[in-house]
Amino acid sequence: MSFSLDHLSSLEFEEFCVDLLVDAGFYSVSWRRGTGLASSPADQGRDIECKKYSRDDLDNSGYEEKWFVECKHHKQGVPPEKLNSALTWASAERPDQLLIIASNFLSNAAKNFLESYQLHNAPPFRIRVWEKPDLERIVAGRTRLIAKYRLNFPVQSTSFDVVKCSDPLYLNAISRSISDALTTSSRIPLSSIKSFDGSGLYAIHYHGSGKLYDSVDYEQDSLLEGPIYIGKAVGARDALLNIGSDFYSTALYRRLQGHVRSIEEASNLNLDDFSCQYVVMADVWAMLAEPYLLSALNPLWNTSITGFGLHDPGAGRYGARRSVWDTLHPGRRWAEKLRQ
Repeated sequence: MSFSLDHLSSLEFEEFCVDLLVDAGFYSVSWRRGTGLASSPADQGRDIECKKYSRDDLDNSGYEEKWFVECKHHKQGVPPEKLNSALTWASAERPDQLLIIASNFLSNAAKNFLESYQLHNAPPFRIRVWEKPDLERIVAGRTRLIAKYRLNFPVQSTSFDVVKCSDPLYLNAISRSISDALTTSSRIPLSSIKSFDGSGLYAIHYHGSGKLYDSVDYEQDSLLEGPIYIGKAVGARDALLNIGSDFYSTALYRRLQGHVRSIEEASNLNLDDFSCQYVVMADVWAMLAEPYLLSALNPLWNTSITGFGLHDPGAGRYGARRSVWDTLHPGRRWAEKLRQ
């Protein structure tokens, strides 16, 4: 059977969209739970509000975006009149992004309507559309969502164990292969990295003699054996569409240098106590393997002590709360401006 969401009710489809956004890294997700109908008294034509942390392509600085999400569960093409409430909502409250998620597709008339709207109104927000093929691509590999919403994928079968599958082209096998390339690469002092080109994956290790934390439940020996932080650096905003290696990007080097500055600015860390591993690869492979590595290795600064990878949010965005990492390791100048 092919991928389909037609078996879901309108309410279930909205719930699916909420779960998908959370799984994809969105946060502060607020679902104005309704019936999926335009007349729903609960959502009043507005479905989901959420936030997403993004990075600037030029200087790799981080910033927070506000997203409005409209869910359209139609077995046929969504007509243009069904988009008015979302556009009115976004025009009044001015998010950074308006995302329309269609369980099947927008009608040609609706697509023409959106093009005309953007041309003649120049809205202060970007309009995105996810249709059925986009949802199939995004959901692929998210086994929890697939099981919860009873979704069918032609490439998957209950007749074999996904974890034990030896097909080298299967996504999990690719993830393991990429992960092995990183974890078996040479460790080098974080302080001695020279400029290089490319995107990819990296792991940062702590090998200091002192115990970093007294109040965190972890084993010091385990910390010394495995990485304390794992991350990716990609050169394209839509990294999943960047199939070829971006060897003209310095994204990976710049990301590591950003971490060097964070550790140097921290008042109670010593850069000499840290080393790193990295591997240059196409953006799409880094995006694929990072979740596998995080799940397998559970690095402390990705899980319990979060916030190491954050960047200066910029002027006017200092209302957020200071991260756990910045609370335990004070010193980053921009972090001192955040609320405690």
